[in-house]
Amino acid sequence: MKKQLFSILVLILIANFTNAQGGDPADGDAILPVVWKSFTGKARQRSIVLNWETATERNAKEFAVQHSTNGTKWDSIGVVTASGNTSTARAYNFTHSTAPGGTNHYRLLQRDLDGKSAFSKTISVKLNNTAGLTILGNPVEQWVLRIRLEQPALVTLQDPSGRRVYSVRQTAGLQTIDVSRLSKGYYLLEVAGTVERVWIR
Repeated sequence: MKKQLFSILVLILIANFTNAQGGDPADGDAILPVVWKSFTGKARQRSIVLNWETATERNAKEFAVQHSTNGTKWDSIGVVTASGNTSTARAYNFTHSTAPGGTNHYRLLQRDLDGKSAFSKTISVKLNNTAGLTILGNPVEQWVLRIRLEQPALVTLQDPSGRRVYSVRQTAGLQTIDVSRLSKGYYLLEVAGTVERVWIR
């Protein structure tokens, strides 16, 4: 019985000594590889400019810029090299010159030299309709969809199930689209990232 009590006391002393030496590194005392100061985005003409700033960096390798139009599916659109190790603020920027019209979501995947990674916060930036889409007549009658574009753009139509039923790159100006082979109902018209609902009756 005395041996058992002695063993328990020894284990307690060892545990207390371990905690006094620092304990589990996951308790929040670990040094963060990057301390963020800011991450912003702004529409500029037909592009979106991203700016971010770090307060400190430790073994930072790079920032992968990721983009999404729905906040769910993400694509990497560029990489910016990090400063590596610094205790002073560092500023970075990236221009998304092919951003579609509408709401664009961005986040940064910060990678370390040791292979670890972490995401920044997500920001959203709205870019006005770059193609200058105007629908002339909605609902569509007599099976002809008329639109006007200020810039050349890819024009697509999707049925309610998401199936693409029309996809043609159109030039700027007045365009007429024959929809006589389509069934009556509503369709999603997409031009340069801008989506509008049109009715065929």
